[in-house]
Amino acid sequence: MKTDDYLYSIKEFSTMVALSPSAVRFYQKHGVITPAQQPNGYFLYTKHDAFRINAFRMLLSYGFSIQDSVSLLDANYQTDEFIDGMVEKERCLEIELVRTRYRLKMLRQARAMLQGEYTTFSFDTFESGYIARVSDEDNFLLAEECKDEVSRMAEFLGLTRYVRILYAADLRKDSEFWKPSYGMFISEKDAEIVFPCKKSNLLKVESGRVLKYIRRINRPNSEKSTSYQELFDYMENNKLDFRGDILLFPSFFNLDSAANDFETIIVFLK
Repeated sequence: MKTDDYLYSIKEFSTMVALSPSAVRFYQKHGVITPAQQPNGYFLYTKHDAFRINAFRMLLSYGFSIQDSVSLLDANYQTDEFIDGMVEKERCLEIELVRTRYRLKMLRQARAMLQGEYTTFSFDTFESGYIARVSDEDNFLLAEECKDEVSRMAEFLGLTRYVRILYAADLRKDSEFWKPSYGMFISEKDAEIVFPCKKSNLLKVESGRVLKYIRRINRPNSEKSTSYQELFDYMENNKLDFRGDILLFPSFFNLDSAANDFETIIVFLK
């Protein structure tokens, strides 16, 4: 029977902790364990080294970095600082969970588009949210005013989406092009995660009944006013009227030499 002071070779020890010998040496190098070195140069390990490795791996699973996990191995866990760290890790994992669910939803929607499994026109309820505007049509000076918000939204891509804004005031102008403005969109619910405090530089988008229009088109043609004739005809034939600016969400597939993409256009209805 092995006693508390039984010493294990690295081969035996790596089997105990389900790690390769190289991984054991990695943990040893980073100070997770400090086994005794023998006169012949070999290291021998104890079951207490195994306990420390298991504790270290649990700290990693909680979301702590390697450096933080090493320092926490010998720390007092029942402190406000450690508890606050756990709370922050919970928040990070909750965000990642929401983001993963949203990415899965986006992936399924994208696949459906590519397979032709979508309806060109459909009615829906759009959730309220915020837009960080980075341009007024082709004038990108706005980006400087909300660069921090845009940077954070890009960091949380998945909870956020790139968006183009088509101004309602330009809807029926007799012009060749309908120039969009650019920004990033986030739902009001997800904004509480990404922006728990300040939202002063974000443009509020109210919820409401919308017409969703999905089309496949390349970028140059997308800005031509005539490319929206199908939308205008559908609105007129169904006696629908625009309530405000239009939001256009690109998919950024650009799958062929013509740079064709799928666009989801959100029309707020009166």
